[in-house]
Amino acid sequence: MSRKRGVGRWGAVALVVGMLGVLLVAPAQAAPTPPSLRLIQTQTEQTVNRRSAGAWIRVDPRVWATPVNGTFDVRVARADYDEKYRITQVIAAGRNEVAQERALPGDIVARDGLARFVRVTVRNADGDLVKRTPLRTFCPNSYEPQRAAPEGPDNPRFPYGCWLHHFAFSHVWGIDEGWATRVLDYGGVRFRGPDGRYRVTVSIARRYVDLFQIAPKDARASVAVTVRTRSGSSEGMAVSHVGQSTAAGEGQLPKHPRVRTVKRAPSRNLPDLASLPAWGIRAAHVRGRDLLRFAANVWVGGTSRLDVEGFRRQGEDVMDAYQYFYRGDEVVARARVGTMHFHRKRGHNHWHFTDFARYRLLDDSRTAAVRSHKQSFCIVPTDSIALALPDAEWRPGYDTACGWEDAMWVRQVLPIGWGDTYYQGVAGQAFNITNVPNGTYYVEVTANPGGRLFETDTSNNVTLRKVVLKGRSGARTVCVPPYTADPSRSGC
Repeated sequence: MSRKRGVGRWGAVALVVGMLGVLLVAPAQAAPTPPSLRLIQTQTEQTVNRRSAGAWIRVDPRVWATPVNGTFDVRVARADYDEKYRITQVIAAGRNEVAQERALPGDIVARDGLARFVRVTVRNADGDLVKRTPLRTFCPNSYEPQRAAPEGPDNPRFPYGCWLHHFAFSHVWGIDEGWATRVLDYGGVRFRGPDGRYRVTVSIARRYVDLFQIAPKDARASVAVTVRTRSGSSEGMAVSHVGQSTAAGEGQLPKHPRVRTVKRAPSRNLPDLASLPAWGIRAAHVRGRDLLRFAANVWVGGTSRLDVEGFRRQGEDVMDAYQYFYRGDEVVARARVGTMHFHRKRGHNHWHFTDFARYRLLDDSRTAAVRSHKQSFCIVPTDSIALALPDAEWRPGYDTACGWEDAMWVRQVLPIGWGDTYYQGVAGQAFNITNVPNGTYYVEVTANPGGRLFETDTSNNVTLRKVVLKGRSGARTVCVPPYTADPSRSGC
């Protein structure tokens, strides 16, 4: 027996056992309607600024693919290294029924997804063709999928990436029902042309439209692009959506989950937001300004995770934010708690909830002297704080997503025992103390400053850390006494 055939035999055995563990096939049973796909988008207008008239125009149409009629699930497998991959589509069955498979053409398998799946075309205002890309490969398992409807699992189940290793025997490609993935991954199209209006269209290849019975209206999505030459713009592409962004047609954006909306928390099973004292405090001189930098953390105790979810408003770059309430692992209700906005400043470029925390520098009389411009947050479990709590989650799962600019639905979660740390080197967060005289001050960190979030205890929402400002303009220093529960008693 050759070494190669020996490996192939074990590979075939493993493949068969694995497939039997996941899927039972009943060829005699009539197959239900196979799941299909449709394209959706969050914006139909973009403005591209470029530095010079001859620069490339780069556009990301920001188009997503989402399943229709159930989870889109295809399996790629072979029994030995020298065999070609076989590909089948799994058709999930209803209760008390058996899942089925249907064979797909083997030549649609590429090393990194479905071959020759999608193309991009660009036309000018007169309708003339400017660019037509070759057909591109589509990976259903692209990074950072988004929920697109209430149906489907709470978290995505398919692995990241579609890459077939040289010695791989099998892989699973798909998109869960109720989720969506970028059809162009993080790519786009680039072309040359004069300033003016263009239409960039993403379309699924005719072969896949027929193969998966995709409705013609679901196989195309387009964005209107205005190109302008402006000195000082980033070379090639700088996309601005302010005043230009509109969502796709009615019904394109996700529907809210099927859970009742309440004005009061339905139970005592709630998170407890608490702030930690500021640390890492230091003075810095940056671009002619004296700054006081620090780190801050708000964490969650209580008896439930903090779950805040944003849903994009039709035609706006704003999300309505809701807090979700649990009984065990089951969602029982939600309440409106504010909004989310896309934060474009350096170091961010993602969606922020506007009512999570507040930072202020108080003078010796505990009156606000300076407020940090940091007024919104992407809530992420960055640090474990109290994992000995009875309900603490030791390993947070796929819960939080800050979301890219074209996000449709964002969930931001802090599990019990975890906190979200922000360091003050990020744009807009440090205190500007250029015109603040030397003396004694307090760095105030407040959780849930507007009281919008529902929690078990608000008495631990505020912490103060004493600091003493010294030095001269352009060379400020800060003395930070050891932290005590009564900061007025600490000294330098």
